Amino acid sequence: MLHRGPGEGKFLLMREWRLVIWLSLAQMISWGTLFYGFAVIVGPMERELGWSKTEIYAAASLGLMVSGLVALPIGAWMDRHGGLLSMTGGSIAGGLLMIAWAFVETPAQFYAIWICMGAVLACVLYSPGFAVVAANVGDWKRGILIMTFLGGLASTAFIPLGHYINDLFGWRRTAMIWGLVNLTVCVAIHLYWLRGTRAKGEAAAQADAGASESALKLAMRRPAFWGLGFVYFVYNFAVNAITFHLIGLLGERDVDPDTIMLVWATIGPMQVAGRMSLFAFGSQINARLIARVAMAGLLIGMATLATGVATLAPLLVFAFFHGAGNGLMTIVKGTIAPDIFGPRAYATVNGALTVPHQFAAAAAPVAAAALWGVFGYDGVLLILLGLLSAGFLAMLAVTAARRAA
Repeated sequence: MLHRGPGEGKFLLMREWRLVIWLSLAQMISWGTLFYGFAVIVGPMERELGWSKTEIYAAASLGLMVSGLVALPIGAWMDRHGGLLSMTGGSIAGGLLMIAWAFVETPAQFYAIWICMGAVLACVLYSPGFAVVAANVGDWKRGILIMTFLGGLASTAFIPLGHYINDLFGWRRTAMIWGLVNLTVCVAIHLYWLRGTRAKGEAAAQADAGASESALKLAMRRPAFWGLGFVYFVYNFAVNAITFHLIGLLGERDVDPDTIMLVWATIGPMQVAGRMSLFAFGSQINARLIARVAMAGLLIGMATLATGVATLAPLLVFAFFHGAGNGLMTIVKGTIAPDIFGPRAYATVNGALTVPHQFAAAAAPVAAAALWGVFGYDGVLLILLGLLSAGFLAMLAVTAARRAA
């Protein structure tokens, strides 16, 4: 092993953190344009084309399902080759698909774009970024924390900006502008900063050298793997059900619109605040403890909402716990797998765990609507509360599991 002088070590450390900052900026742009761009564009698109909400949102569900299906092979690719080709190619494809969206005239064209967009999301959003940081940054837990902090600002920055651009130019030109941003800024960041990055960290490389079986097969033999997959499904199902139905739910309780908007506006900052609270811990971040606290926060938030509250103070209690728990769970998704299953094949194992997570995101809005038709929103909340209770118990069991060698 070559000895590195103080100057060289300092330079490499600075480059690590520049890599984190630039990749985090690309994450914020990718989330803000490719993911949250949907929320900005679909309203005016629906009014112009006369499509139903079901037709439009079915495209997003298809995309999220595809994202879950391809997450595992993309993770395996990154473990072998690194993130340069997959993340740069994802930004190129995402930009071109956004531009194609600007010319959509039929539902079939829209579905085709979003089926392809699902693969793009799996190539560029959090999980691939986490894998690059874990393989190339010494204090990788803090690196992931910074990435989620900046990524969490995507909706705050890009939804208002998207509405402003849409008001000026219309939804078609907004889609084209977002496409060009991906083709220029995100492609440039990935192409420059991912050159020369490693596919896996030193600890993973050493573990791989003496291993005879794949890390994924070893992980799948452990109950903790299936328990964590269940937790991810329950967590994302509950969070996405609330995300898509909170306004309608509170409207049924005759909560005034200003209060609803205040509650909704509180959740996002609480997500960021939950992540910011971890900066003091740096590399000493305890992923297992954070996982328990995050699920407990989500459970408390859901229990508060399920009591039928309709006034501001208790609704803000819900927003605090729900937002903070959701923000912390993003950190958990980036840090807990290597803590339990060891450092080998980070991207592959995390990709496999992304499958139930993405399927839950795709199913939750439609499933919650169907359950509402049978049980009403009070019944839906009790079902979600039961699922989160089971998820919390599963997380306690998962985090008690010993770490793989």
